Amino acid sequence: MRRMFFVLVAFFFLLIASCKKDNQVAPTSFFMEAKLNGSNWAGQPYTGYAGDDSLHIQARLPNTQDNIAFVIKYNGTANYQLKGSQSTFYILDASNVDICDYKMDPSFNNHISITAFDATTKIASGNFEVHFVRAYGISTYADKLDFVNGTFRAQLPVNLH
Repeated sequence: MRRMFFVLVAFFFLLIASCKKDNQVAPTSFFMEAKLNGSNWAGQPYTGYAGDDSLHIQARLPNTQDNIAFVIKYNGTANYQLKGSQSTFYILDASNVDICDYKMDPSFNNHISITAFDATTKIASGNFEVHFVRAYGISTYADKLDFVNGTFRAQLPVNLH
């Protein structure tokens, strides 16, 4: 009986010792939101790599196929001026066919800033402002899109360069 007691106690301590605290952050705490042409826009962000040296941050508006994307050469917390095709907005139909594309309007100061980064959790937060003009798609979509007062919180890729 005494031996059984010691085995149970040892098993209990082994079980307790094998438990570890889960420090994962719930994905629902990630967001990308802004004023889009004066109305609230809030998407779910996704991140990854674009090529060997660039960070891809994208957000999709829930229950739609509206997407905004940024590609930057990540260099920590900084203000990243966006040029050319470093940011796009596009709309897909239900079959994931591209039906409308927007390109950045170069007459604006388009940027994304990473203002905080936690190296342990790989969580970044910051702000953005970007302006687009319709490049492709039917005229029922707006000619211009203005994302202002944008903020985001996203988990960057684990093996961030």
